[in-house]
Amino acid sequence: MSRRYLLKPVPMSARIPFVLPLNYKAEWKPFFKEDRKHESVKLGIRSIQNVFVSQEGMVLKNGIPVWGCAPNMGFSRYDESALLGHWKLAFEQWVVSRRGKSLPLKKLSHGKTYALIHSPWFSYYFWLTEALPRLLMLRPYFSQMVLLRPRIWDSFPFVKETLALFPELQLEILEDSEHCWVPDLLMPETKPWSPMFLKTPLIEVRDFLFESWNLNQPQDLPPIYISRKRSQRRRFQNEDQVEDFFTAYGFEVVCMEELPFREQVQRIFGAKGIAGITGAGLINSMFLPKGSFLWDLSNSQYKSTSRYKFHFFKMCNMLGVHYGLSFFNPVFTLGADHYTSNNLKEDIPLLHEDWKRLSLQ
Repeated sequence: MSRRYLLKPVPMSARIPFVLPLNYKAEWKPFFKEDRKHESVKLGIRSIQNVFVSQEGMVLKNGIPVWGCAPNMGFSRYDESALLGHWKLAFEQWVVSRRGKSLPLKKLSHGKTYALIHSPWFSYYFWLTEALPRLLMLRPYFSQMVLLRPRIWDSFPFVKETLALFPELQLEILEDSEHCWVPDLLMPETKPWSPMFLKTPLIEVRDFLFESWNLNQPQDLPPIYISRKRSQRRRFQNEDQVEDFFTAYGFEVVCMEELPFREQVQRIFGAKGIAGITGAGLINSMFLPKGSFLWDLSNSQYKSTSRYKFHFFKMCNMLGVHYGLSFFNPVFTLGADHYTSNNLKEDIPLLHEDWKRLSLQ
């Protein structure tokens, strides 16, 4: 038997304003069109019996993926589907773990209800936009459930810091390469597409972390430039020159990976704004106070692909944060597995020009 508990959607009266970038140019019109697809999304929690759960978080019922177990699983022009790839891997794991001996299958206890919040798409970005919202959806059921937690989460400090905020949560560890058979599962649905933001889960995550860490009033701290000088890819070719530019305009240069999760949230919460190269690290902008700004330093190749949705712009509209954008040409980068991982050629005159238009002084 399968049941679905539908969560309360955002009221239509709470429509999100459409505000163009501060430095908007007419040639950018194809990139910035009003997108209200998120308003039709209604997430719920599924109660499902006798399902296979892979180490990566795929949920199969009789070999078929359960709808909502992972983003990017449908067919749409919104983003590229990952259905066939993830389904193929999970189906093979399901067959081999049930019929063979090379993959361990953990059969979980009858009489207990289990839950999961992870999927094959996992990173800092997905923890904040998918896993943590799913965990908050489950809070009314904490006393009745056990959360499936992959062992690999031990290597992510931001996961451990977050889970420490839920001391009452019961956990079941899934060891590396271990799949499981679950008699009774609670499965909060994911948002359908990874570059889509939903306002209610976004605000709920912000409010939960702010309240947990007693963040009540932004401190009017200087803006931050999120440096990637510790990275080999997706950085500026001359990072030092770019850092000098931002320092001259009063920005604080920060490598976010050097800070504990709580400190990252606290620092962004009090900042006048942030600037950084387009990537998962910009998800920290979800903690910016209303009226601040995000300066998105982007790869010019995004202009020629319909797959990129400028989703941080949409998130800024939801949060009342000003948005600015600058494009930079990529340079060939050894080891880059995708054009989005290439380094960027700095353009200091462009930075000066755009800062004049973006500055809220």
